[in-house]
Amino acid sequence: MEDVAIIDLFYRRTENAISELLIRYERLFVSLAKNILDNEQDIEECVNDAMLDVWNSIPPHKPRSLAAFGCSIVRNRALDKYRYLCAQKRAPNACSALVSELDECIGHNDVEEQIDKIELCHSINLFLDSLDKTNRVIFVKRYFFAMGIKEIAKETMLSENAVSVRLSRMRDKLRCLLEERGAFA
Repeated sequence: MEDVAIIDLFYRRTENAISELLIRYERLFVSLAKNILDNEQDIEECVNDAMLDVWNSIPPHKPRSLAAFGCSIVRNRALDKYRYLCAQKRAPNACSALVSELDECIGHNDVEEQIDKIELCHSINLFLDSLDKTNRVIFVKRYFFAMGIKEIAKETMLSENAVSVRLSRMRDKLRCLLEERGAFA
């Protein structure tokens, strides 16, 4: 079933809207959650909670891309669960490397104190627009989908070292852009 038809099911509040969404995108959603969380139960809970969030969000939202909309919700749920586990000192170190990599770009203070979310989002979009397709794919796979460097290297047919170097350079470029735009006062 196409995205438009699935969104229509949500708008009509049809009970099988979620099952149709999962038929189409469950592997993607589970893969995304698995990149952030290690525990199968946490992953399943995260995806289930995200599906409830999608149900409660459509309507009023009408996403242009159902996959991106669902991934965004799954990702946020997985990161919330990861933060909860960290606070409880039960978290595996699944994505602590990701957090530390971007910390050096965004800073150690609360981002909302430095720049509001809309401006940060705009700055990151400008940054992504400035990248060539390969670098944009690498950056999004690493920092949105939380994929490992080895997996990204395999998909992009680059060496792991090349991916690491590109990510390092992109973080430096992002840090410079954020500094120029006043993210670090």
